[in-house]
Amino acid sequence: MCTDFLSNPICVYDILMVRSEGTIVGIIILKPATTVDHMRRNYSLDAYENFDIASSPASYGQIIYSYISPLFVSCATFIFKEIFRITSYTSVHYSIRSESKYVDFYNSLLPTMFPIKPRRILVLPDIETFDDIEPDPKAFAETGTSAIYYTNLRLCAFKRKQIDARLVVIGFGLTSKAFLETLIYRSESQHLRFTNLTCICPAGILEANMTYVSNYAKLSSPDRLFPSDYLRQLEMRAWVNFVPGYMSRIDRKNKYVILDSKERVPYDKLFLFCGVQFDVPVEVYSEKTPYNLVLINKSLHGKMVNYRIRSLIKNSGYKIIVYGCLPKTFAGVNYLLNAGVKGKDIYLIVQPLETHEGHNIQTFDDDFVESVVYRELSKANVNVYRNFKFVMWKIDKEANVIKDITFESRFECIKLPCALFISYNRKVVNRITVRALNRSGLVFDGRIVIDANNRTNDPNIYAAGPLTKYRRILYADRYRHIYYNSKEIGMQLALRLVENYSRRGAEANQQEPPFKWIVPHYSFPIVESIILPGNYYYMHIRRPGFQLPNFLERSLDQYGMDLITGGSAILDDRLASKWNIVEEQLSAERDYCRIYIDKHGFVKTIVCLSRKPFKVQNMIRMYGMHEKLLNNMKCKYLNGEITDFFEFFSGRWSHILHHDRFGKLQEINERIYRYNLDGNTNWLTEYLQLETMGHKRELSSKTREALINYYQSDEFAVRIQRNLLNFINEYKETLFMYATPEILAKEYGNLQN
Repeated sequence: MCTDFLSNPICVYDILMVRSEGTIVGIIILKPATTVDHMRRNYSLDAYENFDIASSPASYGQIIYSYISPLFVSCATFIFKEIFRITSYTSVHYSIRSESKYVDFYNSLLPTMFPIKPRRILVLPDIETFDDIEPDPKAFAETGTSAIYYTNLRLCAFKRKQIDARLVVIGFGLTSKAFLETLIYRSESQHLRFTNLTCICPAGILEANMTYVSNYAKLSSPDRLFPSDYLRQLEMRAWVNFVPGYMSRIDRKNKYVILDSKERVPYDKLFLFCGVQFDVPVEVYSEKTPYNLVLINKSLHGKMVNYRIRSLIKNSGYKIIVYGCLPKTFAGVNYLLNAGVKGKDIYLIVQPLETHEGHNIQTFDDDFVESVVYRELSKANVNVYRNFKFVMWKIDKEANVIKDITFESRFECIKLPCALFISYNRKVVNRITVRALNRSGLVFDGRIVIDANNRTNDPNIYAAGPLTKYRRILYADRYRHIYYNSKEIGMQLALRLVENYSRRGAEANQQEPPFKWIVPHYSFPIVESIILPGNYYYMHIRRPGFQLPNFLERSLDQYGMDLITGGSAILDDRLASKWNIVEEQLSAERDYCRIYIDKHGFVKTIVCLSRKPFKVQNMIRMYGMHEKLLNNMKCKYLNGEITDFFEFFSGRWSHILHHDRFGKLQEINERIYRYNLDGNTNWLTEYLQLETMGHKRELSSKTREALINYYQSDEFAVRIQRNLLNFINEYKETLFMYATPEILAKEYGNLQN
């Protein structure tokens, strides 16, 4: 490697030798960094540049290769200080490109560097929307697939506590990814360095490699919170040991996990994030799974389905049965149609839906979306059987394949031939996991039982996600993790772990935390985004928690308002007359979008159905915002000014709301109303705190008038305006569509007025 660099006639590399007592113990190869602006745009480098002495591009270096003798790796901090002393660099970074199944690391100094979390940059607006402005193409360039590690001179003096406790995670689902990401990348945990993280999952290290499985995500809903590109930028394989296998048993006395391969994985803290999976019907469960039965529990299974579909299409007379009642079931049918399977060769068996106090629950909880889906299935000649449940199947024992399957409804029984059976049956805990938990003596009551601190009956074993349920003494069945966002659950558990280790060091949790009677509160929305039959792009964002059917919610007095554009939407006559809904707003020509705002004016539900792909991430960011912040959305809708929400939210005004740093601007503005200029808590904040604790106090008319005048004063408007302008100037490359006073002065500087 060094020979290639030295043979270059124009050598811009710095090659440093590390010597000890005259003996070479290491080599480091650096070059000037040429992608500094790219890193600042696509990675959260600003959190660490504040520690830098100089931030000019010339002071940045990139490590190409470094090898240090293992005996001297502990001296990496001093080696970095010498690098900064000898060279002109004040900051260096190392880039890992995850383009292969296995990643090669040519950097022995990596453990002492700081991992930089990637940013989700603003989605490139439509070019025709900005025909009079030329945006900087570099500001919206693709982020690439590199993981970045960074350090500078002052960060070398930053003391980090090393946690050598063996933290073992079971599973690599959404909860597990959020948990590991928070431990490694969150700024709250950067003062700690976890050196012994292990993840046990069926595919091992291939589970973390997302370079070739993302093409098969259409059989289920794609992961919008951890897409494949974002996961490659994290590159968790640099910090986490991935072990292939299934958990067979937990030896709680000796603290190790026994895998199905009889291997033992020791732990100090064990975290169970196994989740729930689609399962075969319980009545016919057997140890040997039929060859033509497919359960889509991960993207890796999609590759197997694609292979079997291609082999079936070559023949004739085959029949594919798709069974389930979730939205993913219809996404699977759409995938088969796009793969070349004829509609007449597909049997869609829709399970009887669950009921809520005697009321049926719809699959999509939206009348218009439901009607469009079944209309497209009819157009494609798909054989649809609604409200049928599985009864039995007939298996050819020699070939171990399903020959036919019997289903029944309340009025009919049918037997269908089967060449491939794709089951989206109800999700349950994997039977291998159930046996392992029962053998280990952990309390299992349909789900693994935890307390409000996510602990099982073993204080060294934690669990989170859909796998769990709270202890019955808490009376919290409606607050189970299955009703909430798994990413937020994993993040909060990781932050509590970081806080615990920060307070008491590596020997944390020697004293058990006190029992809590109040379960944690979660606020992240639930997001589902799939492609339905007819290639309709469907997205549903809703508030977390136990949900009532939509038709029941609309009958409540405290129900807010539905704002609907496009489609043949049907509104209640009383509400339509009350809101003055015009016929143009319900045109069938436009894509369908329904936005529900509660009685306080906050967005709580977004349902979209469109023939064209739309920016899902931008829609997600609008959840929880007030309609006033969304350009007076409610007032404009009632006045008939909004006829297409997709067009409305693609306007220039909305792009600042989609920015990944907009939440920080909101936090800064929120402090204005919470605190006075001297930094002390104002009277309103104290009043709301007392009211939250149950101490009701009536406001006198004089006090109320003084309070309104105080917050309507020009002081608050000026401060918020100043914060907004500072934010736009800081990110002017991506927020180029906004005209600040500086831009106006530059454009019209020659004019007198």
